[in-house]
Amino acid sequence: MTITRLAGILKSSETTATLCIRLLPRLIKKAAEAINADGIIPTGDVIDKLREYPIFDMQKEGAISLTRDGGHLSFSYGRYAAAATWYQTFGGDIHKNDYLPDGEEFDPELIKLIKQTVAEICK
Repeated sequence: MTITRLAGILKSSETTATLCIRLLPRLIKKAAEAINADGIIPTGDVIDKLREYPIFDMQKEGAISLTRDGGHLSFSYGRYAAAATWYQTFGGDIHKNDYLPDGEEFDPELIKLIKQTVAEICK
């Protein structure tokens, strides 16, 4: 992307957040190609997809947050989703893994939803 093109995008009506969300996947892909990475661990994609479900959509009353402060993953479902994504990406089958961290109570249906989402994103 040229500086002129980027300047044109910044002058458009898009917000900075929208711009980042739109450009970030392309930049990550270019960075991975530049270092000859074997792939990208799609943790952000999994979190974004989970937020499409009402139970994790913070615009809905009673939703469960996947983050502690909008950026850092929650100690329960957020970190579980991230760990499950890494596990699946590195060749594990998250559906066959029954591990749950100690010290947290998890809803089995939400764990199932997270596992399904991870498997879908990490195909």
